[in-house]
Amino acid sequence: MRRAIVVLIVSMSAAACAARGPSPQVTRAIADALVDVRAGCYRCLESAVGRYDALPPDAIAANVARQHVEALILLALRQGELGMPVANATLQRAQRLAAALSPSPASAIVTTMIDAASQLYGPDFAAPTDMRRVPYPEWRTRLENARDTLAAVTPPSLPAEYVRLSIVCATRTTFEPIESGGADEGAPLLQYRRRACGPMVEANVAELFTNDPRWFEASWQAGRRELTSSRDVRVAEAAFQTAANGLPEAPMILIALANAQQARRQLEPALANYDRTIALVPESRSALLGRMTTLSYLRRHEEAIATATRMIELGTYSIGDAYYWRAWNQYQRQQLTSADEDAAQARALMANTSVFLLSGVVRYDLKDLPDAQEHLERARELDNTNCQAVWYLGLVHVARPHWPSAAAAFVDGVACFRQAATDARRDLERAVADTADEAALAPRRAELEATIKEADLRSAQSAFNAAQCLVRSGESAQARNYLAIAAGHPEMKAQADALLEKLPPPE
Repeated sequence: MRRAIVVLIVSMSAAACAARGPSPQVTRAIADALVDVRAGCYRCLESAVGRYDALPPDAIAANVARQHVEALILLALRQGELGMPVANATLQRAQRLAAALSPSPASAIVTTMIDAASQLYGPDFAAPTDMRRVPYPEWRTRLENARDTLAAVTPPSLPAEYVRLSIVCATRTTFEPIESGGADEGAPLLQYRRRACGPMVEANVAELFTNDPRWFEASWQAGRRELTSSRDVRVAEAAFQTAANGLPEAPMILIALANAQQARRQLEPALANYDRTIALVPESRSALLGRMTTLSYLRRHEEAIATATRMIELGTYSIGDAYYWRAWNQYQRQQLTSADEDAAQARALMANTSVFLLSGVVRYDLKDLPDAQEHLERARELDNTNCQAVWYLGLVHVARPHWPSAAAAFVDGVACFRQAATDARRDLERAVADTADEAALAPRRAELEATIKEADLRSAQSAFNAAQCLVRSGESAQARNYLAIAAGHPEMKAQADALLEKLPPPE
């Protein structure tokens, strides 16, 4: 009898514990996780997942298990948007946990969200084989079907609405306002997605960071907005730097910062950030491309060639750029045969004025004048402001020799280089007006002043060369006009005056 009473008391105690439900600490953790999800920033979603992960297994009811999976899906989407390779592992974990959910309409929605999320990665950060993007028509159909399914979720769900908005942003072809899905429109999670929707970034996206300093990715988006609106690279760089300080593990933010630094000719900081990105994503073509071009600007030719070779070995993306820059650096090292071969590969993959200029210059140095002329004329045809192409066309005609054609090319060069100097002076005035910090301005100032100096000299040299060619063509009177232009530059005055003395008196 006594034993039966003991058993009865123990059983009743266990039942009482079960009836009490989760502890206050667990209840608070779940509530805090939901608050984090609504807050929506990367650090917020990271925190939400951490809270769910820390819950005791016996405290996770069916709805909490689903919320855990939804938080993982949102985190994976943001990681993918920020270029983090860990997005794949996060989404795979969501898949595993979703497989353990009891079959229900709610769990079916979670499966739809996972399938949609798996199709929303950029090509620079490849997903696992079973999650890789499918051919475009199927990709679009799958996402549109998922979008319609998520739009019908009742009652409205923040995570489902965020995924729906992400699909809309990835697939829409017009930029009209997006219809409301009925969820909590005031949630920062949804505000972010509406304000930073694919290529369209609204001016008020920065308010998210102002209101909550954990929103570092909103600062990144504000920088993107700056580049497409006022195009103030200095302001964009500051926004990217703020974002990178808070999310140093986000490759897309590091690349944006490095690109802005490269544009402002802060080459060493740019290189450091490209290298930080490559440390996170070794096969990132965007970071490798940035590294290759920055090393080229720094005249670190062997390192640039090695980076270009790495890109070519990887294949798929930016191969034309890799061949071009490898050829350019080989040319700087006077490896003419290799440069010529790589320039030909670049021409086969992309057609722009820089590729044809390089091809023409290499062919000129190899004494293949007909090919050099063809490539240089094509470079000028693609961009009539390509002064270097005009200069080398003049040299090609001199080498042939064909004096009237050479004179015409150098006459074009006078105007082309003069305009280049004018443009650089205007850019310098703008840079000075926009930048109060002289130290920050210094690299850009030095670059533009060098451009002005070189363009002024090349314009005078073109005038002198035009005069020589006109003299050989029997046009001494016209030659005098261009000698007067050449004499206006201190470095060309002595040569211009000497040639002028040799000319017959004007009639």
